[in-house]
Amino acid sequence: MGWHPQPRWDKHNRRWHVNLGKHRHILGSDRATAFERFAKLLREHGRAAGGPRPSCVPELIESYLAEHPSEWRRERLALWGTQESTTRVDEIPEDTLERLSATLRARGNKPQTILHSVRAAAAVCRWAVGRGISTTTPRPPKIRKPASSPKDLPAARLRTVLKRLDAEPRMKHARPIVLFMLATGCRPSEARLLRWSEVDLDDRCIRLAPERTKTRRARMIPLTDAAIAAIELTEGKRSANAFVFTNRLGTPYMRNGLLGVCRSLGITPYALRHTFAQSALDQIDMATVAAWLGHANLSTVQTYAQIRDQRLRVVARTLVSPAQLAIDAEAQPRPSGSAKKKKAERPLASKRSRKKHASARRLRSA
Repeated sequence: MGWHPQPRWDKHNRRWHVNLGKHRHILGSDRATAFERFAKLLREHGRAAGGPRPSCVPELIESYLAEHPSEWRRERLALWGTQESTTRVDEIPEDTLERLSATLRARGNKPQTILHSVRAAAAVCRWAVGRGISTTTPRPPKIRKPASSPKDLPAARLRTVLKRLDAEPRMKHARPIVLFMLATGCRPSEARLLRWSEVDLDDRCIRLAPERTKTRRARMIPLTDAAIAAIELTEGKRSANAFVFTNRLGTPYMRNGLLGVCRSLGITPYALRHTFAQSALDQIDMATVAAWLGHANLSTVQTYAQIRDQRLRVVARTLVSPAQLAIDAEAQPRPSGSAKKKKAERPLASKRSRKKHASARRLRSA
């Protein structure tokens, strides 16, 4: 496949253009119209792809993979090629991506797999339009966003991490920053580069300037008793410009340094933040948690609430209702007689044997 120039977006004049030979062609401001004009120009200038022109969708996929070789793309495009095996390139329907998405959904594929397959097919269609092979730009389907997986630490795993922090001597310098992130839910960069000038122990808070935050807004982080205890574990100078948390060399933690410490514990830095967020949502409202974590909008914190709802759904599948427990208890056979009755019904032989053994012990002692 030969190389062809692609339309470019001129952000100053807000229009599409393409250079063919020594001439610049203005394609307009609308993207779909611009690519249609570009395909027409390619046909007029004889710049279409060399070799035999693909006639059906499977041949189109092979031509695309010849220029973009990838086994991952081939696997993602296999179903689309089978589904549109008899469809001519110039007759690709606009709803082909929607039908591909419906087929994958009916097969029980995960949303992430559907998204990757649809994007791969859309890339082939865009490539075909750019090469002047096709003029169809299929409509992108609406795909349900994949559910977020829990990233916080379960209670058992968290206990293991805390025990390793206390037991291993090499974790002596890492223990304060790990406990601090777990107690405040701050971002790793905010904890790594924290200075004593930003800490106000009297007011029990940390004040970060706009240039120190991800959202570029000034932020105040309240300090709990656990956070203050973690700060008190630090060793080193407490001057205004000194860093609060330092490694064994006395320098602040770099990004890879903190990542290596967390990996040695079997966790990630953001797992501590997610663990704090999930714990805080069980105790305070969502708006307060969003302000505490420094999120610009409330929708980001709703991800944690969705994960909590997922766990409730899993528990609901195995939860037994009180009515069912009462029915099961009624259906169980009751024990026959009381303990006193069972004691009275014991055979006399056991009583005689006890007397016999008691008399034998008295004889031996005498």
